[in-house]
This record gives sequence, structure tokens and C-alpha cells, in this order.
Amino acid sequence: MKVLHYIPAIKVDDLVSDYVKTLTSSMKNIAEVHIVTSKENVAKTLKTINPDIVHIHSCWDYATTKVIKTVADRGVAVVLSPHNGLEPYTMKNEQRITKQVKRAAYQYRAVAGVDALIATSTFEYDSLVALGWNKHVGMVLSPILNRNVTAPQMAESAFAYYNKILDTRYFLRMASIEKETVCHLLHTSKTRNSFFSRITEEHLQQMRSLGYEQWRRILMYADDEGVRPLIDTAIRTLRLNVPQIDTQSIDRYKIGKDKDTEPLERTKLLGGSSSVADKLADEIGEGEELLRTITVMVLNIRYHLRAKTLSMRHIADLYDVIRYEDYDEDRLVKVLKRVRTNKLATRLLQLETEYLYLTEGFLPLPPLDDNGTQAIRNILLY
Repeated sequence: MKVLHYIPAIKVDDLVSDYVKTLTSSMKNIAEVHIVTSKENVAKTLKTINPDIVHIHSCWDYATTKVIKTVADRGVAVVLSPHNGLEPYTMKNEQRITKQVKRAAYQYRAVAGVDALIATSTFEYDSLVALGWNKHVGMVLSPILNRNVTAPQMAESAFAYYNKILDTRYFLRMASIEKETVCHLLHTSKTRNSFFSRITEEHLQQMRSLGYEQWRRILMYADDEGVRPLIDTAIRTLRLNVPQIDTQSIDRYKIGKDKDTEPLERTKLLGGSSSVADKLADEIGEGEELLRTITVMVLNIRYHLRAKTLSMRHIADLYDVIRYEDYDEDRLVKVLKRVRTNKLATRLLQLETEYLYLTEGFLPLPPLDDNGTQAIRNILLY
């Protein structure tokens, strides 16, 4: 792990400076640690060392806000230690008016925008939780202020919390080969006859080359997207030697709304739109229940998109019907147009070709790759 610490200045007989020096010194055996003290050098240092996480030790300084933005813009995890700067007493009694102006101008957004806050005492931890500007609050006790804590314990605590933050945003660290592996495995799990498999020996070699941390991220993704059973099936089918990883025991924060990882509803329209249901009922004729099923699935994907609960499980479920069921493609197109969901269907077909390798002969509509497709891609696997 590479950790970059930012502090505006290292001073003599200063608690914040002593905290940073103690932390960085005690972490050298378990992480690659760097310190930068000038906001002008932050961008250059980020490019040079490419840290996994940046730990900022400052508060109420506009320059610190700029540093946070610089780090975030590069997609690097950032945690902030206010060092009692957000204590109620401090905000009420030290430059109160100035702090109120700074809070409105930039401070609140800066604190809310970091991945997490790190307190240096239980008192500060309780205050930050009560303040509520950021829901992710951790604690790395200082041996300078607490005789019951040693410097090695401080280092281990910081290292564990950094890992928690990195595991929370694991998807941002997934490399192309990991995303490709997810697609290879999804395709394999849905291929009923190995003759039609598109997995090559080169693909197998790539998957066999993956290490522990890469598989760890892949399996966390599979859990979050509701496709873990599919991934596990494919791993067994391809006889891949994957490390035993208990993903449920991984300590990480919940981000955003939980995705729906249950099977995609095939019969009932979600959302309760009577007008859409009436149009669908008018369009579907006798013996066309399969067309209704496919249309309902597409409409329910639209529902999950709007509800921000769409998961890869839903894309995999739609693939089964499109790939293996026998239906009238021309009629399906008419039904989709009738309920005004044909454009979404073309976007979903694009993703089916990318994620599960659906081939041209099974496409009822030409796939569409536009900004709308990219928006869905950003939700699923980008």
C-alpha cells in the first residue's frame, strides 16, 4: 500500500506534526509512506508515486480544500483528519464568524466529499459522528495523547482503516483484466453447450494469472451485483484455481442504495404504471406470452434504472430469454415500440454483447451504444 500524507507544515512542538511524524514512522514497515507539505507539489507527487490513498491533516484552510479536489479528481481515495478542528467548542469559540463563512463557502462540501474522516480520540470520534457532515468516521488513536496506545498499534489501526476505505471503493481499482474476467465468467456460466463458448486459451491464461487481490475484488463485485452463484459455477466449469476468500467478512462501508440482486421479475410490472400495463395488454395476442415476458423484463429494468437498483443479475437474466427462447423478433420489436421501450432495449442488447458475448444471430434489434448506454454501463461495469 502506498500512502501519501498532506500537512501544510511540519512544526516543532506541534501536536498535529508529532502525530503525523509518529504515524508515518511507525507505518514504514507495513506500507510505503510519503509526506508532502506544499499544495503546489501535490499534483506532481500524485503522478510520481501514484498512491493508493491520501491522508490529509488540516482543517479550515482553503488550500486544503484545493488539495482534496486535486486528489479526488485523480480518482485516489482521500481521508481527512481534522485534528479537533471540527469540535463544537472550536467552531463556536475560535473565529466563529470566519468559520461560519468558510463553512458555507467550502468547508462543509470538503468534509462531506472525502471518503472518510479519521478522529484521533474517542471524544473527537463522537463529535464527528454527531456533527454528521460525513457518515464515514474512523478512529486512529494517538500514542501522544493516549498512554494505552503504542506507535505500532497506531500504525496497525491506520493500515486497517485505509484498507476499509479501499475495500469500500474496490470497484474503482478494478483493472481491465478483472472486468474482462467477470465477463468471461458470466459468459461461461450462461453457455449451455461448450461448443458455443467464446473463451479462448488466451482468456484462460489471463484468468489463471490473476492474484489474490484481483480475485478478491472480482468476488466482492460478484456479491454486490447478485451474480456470485454464476461466477462460482463458471470457476468450477473452467477449473480455475481461485483463492478461498470470505468476502462476507471484509470490513467496508455501504455506499449508496442497495442494488436489487434478486432474479429479474418476469411476470409483474414493477412501478404500478396502469397505462403501460394497458398498452401491453392491448398489444399482446393469444400465444404471445413469451413476448410479454421479454417486454416486462425490459420495462422492469427501466424501473430498476430509475430506482438506482439495477444489477448485473438483471442483465444476465435477460440474456437467458433473449439467447435461448424462441420468439418472433419482428413482433417483439412492435411490442417494444408500443410501450416506448425499444430504445432502452437496443442499449441493453449492446451490453449483452459486451458482458455476456451475445452474438449477432440472437439480436432482435441492432445494438445501440450512445450516452444512454454509457450511463447504464457506469452503473454496472465500466
